[in-house]
Amino acid sequence: MALGSVTLRQAIQFVLEALVISQHLSTAVNRFDGQNQRLRLSIEETGLESLVGQPWAPTVTEDRLPTILRLASDCRLITASSEDEFLAGSGV
Repeated sequence: MALGSVTLRQAIQFVLEALVISQHLSTAVNRFDGQNQRLRLSIEETGLESLVGQPWAPTVTEDRLPTILRLASDCRLITASSEDEFLAGSGV
């Protein structure tokens, strides 16, 4: 699927649904050993259902913000004015 003609919201939704969630389900099913439940989500008729009591809280390392800003700049979601300065708005 080419994402060039879709909105940012549609592109993010596609990435989450088709890539992240489907990969999570596929990986968890392949790792199932018959005893330990590794799925954090299940697909039900009403949509996705959480299978955990509390959401996972990942730790954030100090390099994450600069990395995501550079990636967003490369995708032209924001504009880089220098190596470590970014401007809101599209670079397109």
